Amino acid sequence: MNLRSGRSIGRARSRSPSKSAKRARSRSNKRSRSRSQKRSRSRSRSVRRRSRSRRRSASRPRRVARRTVRRAKSASRRRRAGRRRSSRR
Repeated sequence: MNLRSGRSIGRARSRSPSKSAKRARSRSNKRSRSRSQKRSRSRSRSVRRRSRSRRRSASRPRRVARRTVRRAKSASRRRRAGRRRSSRR
């Protein structure tokens, strides 16, 4: 029990200062960075959130998206695709 409790205490200690350090860094960065840089940073954050949500609900929407994409491609390139297929086969 002593070893386990010691490990958990060590982890808790290591975690708390890193969080405070991150907060301090973000504050200093906000002060130092220009408006344009702040905008680009906020955009990258929003993009990351979107990609995560897509990964979570990946099973259903991916299949739907693929079907729609295939239909659009065939509609726009039917003539070319038909010629290519006939020449290959």
